[in-house]
Amino acid sequence: MFGYAYALGDFIVERTVAARHGHNFVVHTAVELGLLGLLAYASLVLTLGWSLLRMLRAARRREIPPWVGYLAIGLNSVLVGRMIEQMAGKAQISDWALTWILAAMIFALAVSHVDRPAPQEDLPASSDEDGSGMGQRKRRLARQAARPSRRSNAAFNPLRVTGAVIIAVIALGFWSQAVLSNIRSAFTEADALAASSAGRPTDAFLLLQRSVEQAPGWARARLYLGAALRNSARVETEDALQVRVLELAYEEAVAVIDRNPLDERAWSLAAEISGDLAVLDPAFKDQAIEDNLTLVALVPNRWRARLQLAWAYHRLGDQDRALDAITTARALGAADDMFAGFFYYTEARVLRALGRTEEADAVIERLGGYSDAGAQALFRELVGGTAG
Repeated sequence: MFGYAYALGDFIVERTVAARHGHNFVVHTAVELGLLGLLAYASLVLTLGWSLLRMLRAARRREIPPWVGYLAIGLNSVLVGRMIEQMAGKAQISDWALTWILAAMIFALAVSHVDRPAPQEDLPASSDEDGSGMGQRKRRLARQAARPSRRSNAAFNPLRVTGAVIIAVIALGFWSQAVLSNIRSAFTEADALAASSAGRPTDAFLLLQRSVEQAPGWARARLYLGAALRNSARVETEDALQVRVLELAYEEAVAVIDRNPLDERAWSLAAEISGDLAVLDPAFKDQAIEDNLTLVALVPNRWRARLQLAWAYHRLGDQDRALDAITTARALGAADDMFAGFFYYTEARVLRALGRTEEADAVIERLGGYSDAGAQALFRELVGGTAG
C-alpha cells in the first residue's frame, strides 16, 4: 500500500524504488498495516529484547552455560543493529529471512536454556541468616529446577501431540493455498514470458491462463493475461470479435481492481482497454473516460496518467481536453523525462487535429531528437515514413 499512499503526496515520481518503499521500517509499516500492525511488530521486537535480557540475567547468575551468555550478547548487538539499519534502509526478502531466523534463534535459546536452570546441587546451601533473601530466591530456583521433568513427561501427552498435528495440517493447507499456489503461478508466468520472448504467442497465452487458474488472486498474472488478450484483439479483422476479446481482457483488469481498488497498474490497463472499446463502440465512451479519470485521481502527480488521459480524449475526438491534459503532464515534468517520446507524439497529433500545424512541426522536431527505437518509429510515422 505504500506506493499508493506515496503517490498522493507532493512527489513527482514514477515507478522508481523510492516510490515503492518508505526506506524506514516504522514509516512503511505504519502506512501499510496501520497502528495495530505497527504495535504488533513493536511487541515482537520488545519480546525479543526481553528474551535476550532474561538470558543475560540468567548468565550473570550462572544458571546457564557461559557460551549461551556470550551468544546472547552477540544476538543483542545484532538485534539492535538490525533495528538501526531498518530505520534508513529498504528491507529485501533476504533481510526479512535473516530477521525471522534471528527471532527464532533467540526464542529457541530462551526456551532451551533460560527455562532450565542449573541442577540444584550446583547451587550454594540455602540460608537466610544474612537477611538478604538469598535463601528464598534459592528455594524458588530449586522449585523451578524440578519443572523440566514434569514438562518433559507432558511433552508426550497424546492430546498435545494430536493438537500439534491438527495445527500442522491446517497450517500446511493454508500455506499451500495462500503461498504455494502463488509460487507455482509465478513459475508458470515466467515460462509464459519466456515463450513470448521466443516468438511463441500461443504457448505464452495458454501458460498465462494456467498461471491465473493456479492463483486467481495473483494480480500480475491477470495483468499479463489482460495485456495479452488486448494484443490479440488487434489481429482480429471483425469488430465484433475485437470487442469480445477486449471485453475478456477488461474482465481480467477488473478482477484485479476488485481485489485491490488502489492498484494503478490495473486501472491503467482497464483505461487502455476501455479506450480501445470506445473507439470500436461509442457505447463504451463514458466508461473509458471514467477509467482514465480514476487513474488520474489515484496518481495525481504522475504525468504518465495525465498523458494516458490525453491520449484517450484524442482518440475519442475531444482535442481541447486532450490538450489540457497534455499541458498538465508537461507541468509535472513529462517534457524533461528521458522517455518522453510518446508524450511529444501525442502532443503533435493533438495539435495537428486542432489545426495548429506550426506548433505540431516544432513538437515533431523535438521528438526527432530522441535516439531510442520507439521514439524514432513514432517520428517516422508523423513525418510520413521518411527518415530524419
